Amino acid sequence: QKQAEYVGYISASSASLLAIVNDILDLATVEAGAIVLDYTDADPARIVGAVTEGLADRMRARGLTMETKVAPGIGRFVADEKRLRQIVYNLVANAIEFSEEGGRITITVNRRDGMVEFVVADTGHGMPPDLVATAFERFESRSLGTGRGGAGLGLAIVKSFVELHRGTVAISSEVGRGTTVTVRLPPSPVTTAEAAE
Repeated sequence: QKQAEYVGYISASSASLLAIVNDILDLATVEAGAIVLDYTDADPARIVGAVTEGLADRMRARGLTMETKVAPGIGRFVADEKRLRQIVYNLVANAIEFSEEGGRITITVNRRDGMVEFVVADTGHGMPPDLVATAFERFESRSLGTGRGGAGLGLAIVKSFVELHRGTVAISSEVGRGTTVTVRLPPSPVTTAEAAE
């Protein structure tokens, strides 16, 4: 039984290390301009469903609740579904990391001003203004007194992938009141890019 427990720790640590290595490789690829987005008709509802399912065990272990609000009839839009899933996954995982037992995380998806909008909000610790200002920088991570803190790559990856989609990402946060991250993507970034040229 003790050996099985140790193997579990090794497996979890290995998975965490692999995730960090993959994050670094993704950022290096973006920086080198070598990444090519695979545009498809992305389904926001399916993406949110896959993310919530993948993080369900972590949510339960932390005693958190999650609410999803996908606008009826939102339809599909042109995006790299794999990268978009990474964006949403990183945002929700980050919200889980800085939430306490009994907290709530809300994922909202709708269309606003011609853009597809993903909003991830939590009732966690929130961030002071200086941390909000540097949140998207690589390796920027603080525990905020909770004893937690990752490699500081999640939000940097979010920003890189959002910008590749010709979108924007913004953070609103207040200490003790939680954090809200809003990602806004054009429904057809290929067309947007061509128009810019």
